[in-house]
Amino acid sequence: MKKKITGLALSALLFALCFSAEAQQTKRVFKIGYLTNDSVPVDMPRRNAFRQGLRDLGYVEGQNIVIEYRIGEGRIEKLPEVADDLVRLKVDVIFAFTTSGLQAAKNATKEIPIVMGASGDPVALGFVASLARPGRNITGFSTTAGPEIFGKQLELVKETVPKATRVVVLSNPANGQSPEQLKETRAAAPGLGVTLLASEAKEPNDIEGAFAAMTKERINLKAA
Repeated sequence: MKKKITGLALSALLFALCFSAEAQQTKRVFKIGYLTNDSVPVDMPRRNAFRQGLRDLGYVEGQNIVIEYRIGEGRIEKLPEVADDLVRLKVDVIFAFTTSGLQAAKNATKEIPIVMGASGDPVALGFVASLARPGRNITGFSTTAGPEIFGKQLELVKETVPKATRVVVLSNPANGQSPEQLKETRAAAPGLGVTLLASEAKEPNDIEGAFAAMTKERINLKAA
């Protein structure tokens, strides 16, 4: 399920970047480079989710898009070669899964747009200048971002529900990143006119009790 959600989100971003209304009217067939270091069996669920996300947006492989698949089969040393191959094919965009695949794509081109779907903090790893202004030719989605992203998420909550004044964050204290993430969220709360409450759940069995406690606090929103 997680891979499917990720595939859908990245597909939406990909087409927001590459398929303008004008381009669609020309009925141009776009060429997408798909780059990953995983083997085919490991990658197949994600690949299927990726294609399904495209179909949901009206883009069908072999009809109005072409996807060039290049995989490293677990061999990181092979990635520069397959990334260079995508550049030679003059794909319109490179979709790079895995951090090593993203690095290979970054080294291969400074002109072709690259959409990342990798783990790791893209700022700390040097892929983008900042989350607000990525710069270069790389954008996309990362499963791990710097803690400042959590303050931004609270901003989005406030924009979506302007009347929200009490928001609770459900976190797992066993996760080493939780304290810093909660700190960043708390720092953003006063400027947004939000009272931030925290609830914890270390185990799945703790979740029901945590939500019951949230209800008693008369909060506006629950953010996990």
